[in-house]
Amino acid sequence: MEPSNHRVNAAERAIQTFKNHFISGLCTTTKNWPLQLWDQLTHQATITLNLLRTSRIDPTKSAYEQIHGAKYDWNKHPMAPPGTRAIMYEAPDSRASWGPRGTDAWYCGPELDHYRNCKFYVPETHSYRTSGSFDLFPQHCLLPKFTPKQHANKVHDELMEAIQNLEAPAKKLILTKLAAALQSLAASTAPQPIQRVAEPDPEEGRSIQRVNQSPTITTSTNPTDPRTLKVKPRTHLRKTRANTPKMVPPIVNPTPLPTGVRR
Repeated sequence: MEPSNHRVNAAERAIQTFKNHFISGLCTTTKNWPLQLWDQLTHQATITLNLLRTSRIDPTKSAYEQIHGAKYDWNKHPMAPPGTRAIMYEAPDSRASWGPRGTDAWYCGPELDHYRNCKFYVPETHSYRTSGSFDLFPQHCLLPKFTPKQHANKVHDELMEAIQNLEAPAKKLILTKLAAALQSLAASTAPQPIQRVAEPDPEEGRSIQRVNQSPTITTSTNPTDPRTLKVKPRTHLRKTRANTPKMVPPIVNPTPLPTGVRR
């Protein structure tokens, strides 16, 4: 091998591939992420790199499956972008009565010894913690989320697949419960009939069904706004002995005075 030619050396090629993959992971970290935690990201970088590369022994498998003998379970061990800002939930037993409900932390990678847990670095205590109740705030990317329609379609597909794998007695029981649930859902989403109020008819002595008139909704966004109050007619709607609604007292002409007399 000639000097400075690393293409024919498998070890040098592997080192260069890992270095490029690790640098790309460092570029996705949050701006304020502490750089001294770079060694905590090597575990996740190794996993993701082996998931992206195929095995040299069996090209139909990934390098991760070839090494560990099983595929990576994303549902059991979820991952997030490296160096993501996070807030961990504080249990009532470990916080003060008026203390904050969450603690600021930095995501470091998945915890393979725990179910759906991740490893975090807490700047407040300068220590690492494992938690399964957290919220992530990535800076350079958005976490994938299902729309309501996509989520409903996914639940439908998983439910149909699970029912097909059941035995006959269990399948019949599940289908019966599913039919009852669908009927209840259809009844709750059906349009409700108009509420009517029964009023007695004085002529025939029977009740008459009338629609309950609800109060009208105001069209003004702010009824107490000064500009609205200025243009609103100032009429007194209460009828008293000295007042009639929407009536203005007549104009009385003053009595004329004799010529030359001033008021």
